Amino acid sequence: MGSIIVKYEELLSFSIEQLFYQNRICAEYKTTPQLDFVCEPTPECTQLLQRLDFIFKKAERTGGFSVYGRVLGQNAGGNYVLRFKPRQTDKLTFFVYLNNPSSLNFNELPTGNSEESILYFSNQQTDVAATRDNLHLTTNSDGVNGVADSIKGSNQVFSFHSPVIVATDTAKVKHLLTGSEIKPSSLISYSGESDLTFNLSSFPLGKCQLLINNVVTNEFYYSGKPTSNKLFAIVELNLSTLLDANYRIIEADNSLTTVRPFYKVLFKNRGTFWRYSVRFETSSPLFLEMAAMTPAEREDFINNLNIENVDNTVAFTRTVLSDKLFVFKSNTPHLLKEKYTSTETLTLYKNISVDKKAVRTNLQFPDTGVLDATNSIEIYSDVTLTL
Repeated sequence: MGSIIVKYEELLSFSIEQLFYQNRICAEYKTTPQLDFVCEPTPECTQLLQRLDFIFKKAERTGGFSVYGRVLGQNAGGNYVLRFKPRQTDKLTFFVYLNNPSSLNFNELPTGNSEESILYFSNQQTDVAATRDNLHLTTNSDGVNGVADSIKGSNQVFSFHSPVIVATDTAKVKHLLTGSEIKPSSLISYSGESDLTFNLSSFPLGKCQLLINNVVTNEFYYSGKPTSNKLFAIVELNLSTLLDANYRIIEADNSLTTVRPFYKVLFKNRGTFWRYSVRFETSSPLFLEMAAMTPAEREDFINNLNIENVDNTVAFTRTVLSDKLFVFKSNTPHLLKEKYTSTETLTLYKNISVDKKAVRTNLQFPDTGVLDATNSIEIYSDVTLTL
């Protein structure tokens, strides 16, 4: 009997990278990586994978996943051809869930995101400079922008409040990829305002627009039925052959080019103002030293007390709140990292201008689990020391 050979070729790969980590993927590990984000195909995507005979495979060590497609033969150029041909409107959609809440702190993201807001990443990009092994799915090529890459999310019921009356038959929701449209299932007008409700269950997942009098009034992403976990982001990979060549997954003849697309989402690490609150006990040698000084000597001593690092790339401004509490704040934001270099090590010095001496070496670095975002313009990382 003859044997049956079933062959799968790589369709695409995807990775979430974070500049905070040394390996750009996750916390340092010895055997198994613990990822900050979990990527899962949506139920709609799972059905599409089955229909097209694609295989989804997680890739924890690269912070993402790969998709493989069943091929059947080759074209004249020697490239493999997929067994089944996707439709132009077919897309692979993946939900991203947050596994480590601290990543919201050490990644450069808005500190006051709306509950309805989700991050949205797509391969419908136009960037001829992006290479096949580094295709950004973000609006900007340098990484995630918490504003530009965010979109309002909606489940099966989309509601909209209009501050003005909306006339009957003037409102509709349009699904951007398929062009399908629906009218409101409910329109209630009162006191010069209107409330509209739409049932989106007939739509596939995807970007939608609310149009009133054919004017785009709102844009959102229909994410289907609510999930038990809060949705953090959506990755949408369109299978259309009309995408730009470098971002394209499948060619017009249903073949796969030799170099497969590697899509990436890069999170930049957050820069914060580092603020050290140093409290002196009455038994502290430094407190006792200052207590024995004249007012003039004490003022000069305080003026020569500060925090420095080896190459002076981080400068601090000192504020005296009392004779027992000094605060040192970095003059500029400093990037949060999993590990810092030896030149970034901080030391509290006295007598800086005359005979510099270390009071406390190797000051601890900020805890990434806590931020002070009371002032959205200046976000602080706080460290408290007692001497």
